[in-house]
Amino acid sequence: MLLIRADGTLAFANEEAHRLFGLSPDGAATRCVGDLVVESERSRIEGELAALFASPQRRTFGVSDELHVLRSDGAAAPVEVSVSPFERDGELLMACAFRDVTERRAEQDDLRRAVGELQRLKERIEAENLYLREELEETLNAGEVVGHSPAILAALLIGIGGGPVTV
Repeated sequence: MLLIRADGTLAFANEEAHRLFGLSPDGAATRCVGDLVVESERSRIEGELAALFASPQRRTFGVSDELHVLRSDGAAAPVEVSVSPFERDGELLMACAFRDVTERRAEQDDLRRAVGELQRLKERIEAENLYLREELEETLNAGEVVGHSPAILAALLIGIGGGPVTV
């Protein structure tokens, strides 16, 4: 949980935020929220934050759009952030709850891959089914042709008896 001031600095960071972002307890208040997100998303987040302070409302980030923060190890992590206006001692702050969704995104990727594999297997089974249906149809039709064609029947009988046959 972070409490963010209108100028983007941190007013408070709980223990989990200290772990996630690598904040020191005494240095958190001097940090800016822009320092906690990946560089490519800083201007967007700063703009969103300014809009929230201009028109305070609850908002969630990172659900339908990608939002990445910098973890304490320097790696980017996808997060969802719930933001709520909060007033303390007459100062408007934004309370931000961060949820690391790295594992959930990995599970979603695994699920998408599994669904893709199932789709490919389904297509292979349908193709095999079509092939077998055509083979069966061809086999059944061949019996009808043999049974009704005097020339083929004569050729088969010659092969069996060894002599000429008239039909």
